Amino acid sequence: MILSGYDSIIGFSNDQDAISEAMGRCGFFALLTSEGKLDSSEALSVYRHKDRVEKSLNNLKDRLWLRRTRCSKNENLNGKVFVQFVALTLLSYIQKVMKEQDLYKRHSYRELMDEVDVIEYFQYQNQAGHWG
Repeated sequence: MILSGYDSIIGFSNDQDAISEAMGRCGFFALLTSEGKLDSSEALSVYRHKDRVEKSLNNLKDRLWLRRTRCSKNENLNGKVFVQFVALTLLSYIQKVMKEQDLYKRHSYRELMDEVDVIEYFQYQNQAGHWG
């Protein structure tokens, strides 16, 4: 980079050595772990599967409405977290079946979730439940 006396850039030139060095590392990265029992392929597998965990947490927060718990009693919170856990387990199972049955060719996961997202069941204490 060539700077003027007023700290403005007035030109630049390519540093071929730096560019070549950077290009030589394309596609490679360092992966460090504190878990001594993992070899490099296991550590890479764990790293690549973290995306599943992040998507699951995103499902909990957004699709399953766990961003705000809105519970005043601990028992209510425990019940809500349990229901969310069961729902997340079902979502994971749906993804597994979609992959095994090769359904991703015809439908996206989001399309399916948007379709079943409107299914709700409400039941209040001492009242009959109803579908919403």
